[in-house]
This record gives sequence, structure tokens and C-alpha cells, in this order.
Amino acid sequence: MLEAQIQINGEECELLFTTPTGRLWRERTFYRDVWKPTQVAAGIDLRPHECRHSYITYLRACGVNDADLAEAAGHKIATMISHYTLPSGESFEAMRKQIG
Repeated sequence: MLEAQIQINGEECELLFTTPTGRLWRERTFYRDVWKPTQVAAGIDLRPHECRHSYITYLRACGVNDADLAEAAGHKIATMISHYTLPSGESFEAMRKQIG
């Protein structure tokens, strides 16, 4: 997945997560050396994609523009809204006030 991203963005793309030597993580190695130990230490069973959902949901709740979020997620706005945002319940009081 990361190799495909580099091909899309070009060689000058800086990697977000690098090995200790600054190289590209192989997916299997990343899960073995980084993700699984982190899960055990935190005591949670969480997948990276679940983090993506939370990230987009919270940024949207903070008022980040949908077009910017869609670009960050690599999706069209409608796809981002329908797949990567969850209800936060924080707007119910504002909706009640508007309705009366």
C-alpha cells in the first residue's frame, strides 16, 4: 500500500511512518514490529482503518471543511461523508434550538 502511495506521489514524498533506518515499512513487518505491540501495550483491538474513521469524524466535528477532509482521505466529498464520518451526537441540542 505504501509503495503504491509513493508511486502516486513520487519519490520526493516523505513517508509518515518509516523504519528505524528511514526506509519503507513492508505491511507485514509494520504489523509485526509496530502495530501489534502497540495494540498489546494499549490493551485494545483496533485496526488502522478504524483510526481513519475516528480521525475524519473528529476533524469534521471540529469544523474542518468537507472538501479538505475529502482530499486528505483521498475521496470525493460524498464518499467521504457517507463512509468516513460517524454521528458524534454533539449537534442535537443545536438542532432542537433551531426547530423550536
